[in-house]
Amino acid sequence: MALKTIVIVNGITNLSDARYCAGMGVEMLGFELDASSPGYVEPQTFKVINEWVAGIKKVGELPRAEYTDLKSLLATYSLDYLQTEDSDNWEELHSAGIPLICKVIWQERWTITDFQQKYKPVAPYVDFFLVEVISFTEELLVTIGEVTALYPVLLDAGGMLVDVEKLLADTSIKGIALKGSHEIRPGLKDFDQLAQILEQLEVED
Repeated sequence: MALKTIVIVNGITNLSDARYCAGMGVEMLGFELDASSPGYVEPQTFKVINEWVAGIKKVGELPRAEYTDLKSLLATYSLDYLQTEDSDNWEELHSAGIPLICKVIWQERWTITDFQQKYKPVAPYVDFFLVEVISFTEELLVTIGEVTALYPVLLDAGGMLVDVEKLLADTSIKGIALKGSHEIRPGLKDFDQLAQILEQLEVED
């Protein structure tokens, strides 16, 4: 199955989500690798999940990352991208050789100028900005359009049911970011929230 744009599903914790996403044509799966996180994925769980899904890019998620942390992390997890919100030295982090995704929590009153003041220095070192929005308005759509005209953005609408076709038409976003969830019990999973967006993105035969 093919999708109309790149999709990353963050917070994968179980094989059910991973297999569903793979079947739907999702390009990237994100795994929380911070041991203090409730969604932390242990190395063995990561290995088992990825033995069942092929051809999907694996993204390690950390709230903060530094170059000195990466050697042991990359030795433990086989990753295609590293996603993080913060680093003291993005240039040094980039030199580790793993493509970077910078997660951005969008602030309510931000303009394109606010975004650029904070993230323009980061842009040379990342492949994507993953922008998470808390509320969605027409005004925000205009601003996001301005940002996506200048920077590669994966947009996370925070679980809100949005018109994905309109987003793709009105902005230059590179893709959509979604979130996985825990199983109800082993092997039992509700995919409704993921399906609402992924089914909008299916390429019709």
